[in-house]
Amino acid sequence: MLAESGWNNHSGKCAPYIYLVVILISLLAGITLSSRLNSLSSTPLNKQALYFLIIAGTVLLLMVGWLVIQPLIKITDTVERKGKVLFWLSHLALYIFLGYYAPSLFFFAICCGLLWEFFECYTFKWEKTKINIVCKGTPDIIANLLGLALGVTCRILRTRLT
Repeated sequence: MLAESGWNNHSGKCAPYIYLVVILISLLAGITLSSRLNSLSSTPLNKQALYFLIIAGTVLLLMVGWLVIQPLIKITDTVERKGKVLFWLSHLALYIFLGYYAPSLFFFAICCGLLWEFFECYTFKWEKTKINIVCKGTPDIIANLLGLALGVTCRILRTRLT
C-alpha cells in the first residue's frame, strides 16, 4: 500500500483515534436525528433496511468478485489510473442508491462508510496480500457524503413532485 497524504498516511499515531471519535459523533448524531429522518420517506423503516441490505450485499458480492479476479489478470498502468476514477464513481453511485432507497438510514450509511474506511486504512495490512487495495480515505468519504446527499435530495424531490 502506498502512503497517501492526509489523515490516512499512518504517520501520526493519533489519526485512528480521531477517526474513531468522528465515527462515534456520527452515530450519536444519527441516533438523535433519526426520528426527523423518518419523515423523508413514506416507505416503512424495515423496508428501507431491506433495501439497504440488498444494495450493500450486491456491492459486497461485486467487490469479492473483483478481488478474486484482480490477482488473476494483469492490470496495466492506464487501467489502474482509470480504476481510481471508477472506484470513486462507484462510491458515489452506491451512496446515491442508499440515499434514495433508504433515506431514513442516512447516518447509519455514513457510519458504515466511515467504519469501512477505518478498516481499509488502519486495521489491515493490504501490502502483505496479493490484493491491490489502496486506502483513499478523504476522497472516498467525500464521494460517500455527496452520493448520500444526492440520493436523499432526489428522493425528497420525487416525493414532493408526486
